[in-house]
This record gives sequence, C-alpha cells and structure tokens, in this order.
Amino acid sequence: MSNRFRYDALQDREAIVAYLESLTEGIRQGHIEISHKGETLVLSPQGLIDFIFEAKVSEDERKLAIKLRWKECPQEGQDTQEPLVLKPGKRANDV
Repeated sequence: MSNRFRYDALQDREAIVAYLESLTEGIRQGHIEISHKGETLVLSPQGLIDFIFEAKVSEDERKLAIKLRWKECPQEGQDTQEPLVLKPGKRANDV
C-alpha cells in the first residue's frame, strides 16, 4: 500500500460527479479507499477537517481545486471559520 497517490485524467462531467459522490460517501462513512493500477491508498477522515477551496478564472482556462486535510489524532476545540457558500449557478449563456 502506497502513502501517496496522484491521478490526472480528462473526464466528462458525469464521471466527475460520480467521483465526487463516492468521495462524499467515503467522508460520511469515515473511510476512503483509492486505487488505480494496483496502487491503493486508504484514508480515514475523522474529527475536524481543514477544507481548502480555490477557484480561478483566466483567459482560456478555469480551475477548481478542493483540498481536505486532517490530523490522524484529531484535536478537539479547534477554531472553525465562517462557512463557505457554495451553490450551483446559471451558465453565462443562460442569462
């Protein structure tokens, strides 16, 4: 079992939604198993999770990055930030 995993591939929206739904369920259950080409990484998110969300728009490229980070032994009473408002929006040409 590896301690680092990276996957980079072009996917359609439906595939991305399926990955995100699986990730959501894994976080909910506290167990995420990631595997590709014989490599497997198991993560067990517990306690408070540091949530980093980044969005960027440039001339010809859009970027959305989501990063989750937590300690193996969660510390209780850590400060939390104001919640992020995240909702689906209208496409620019639908206005």
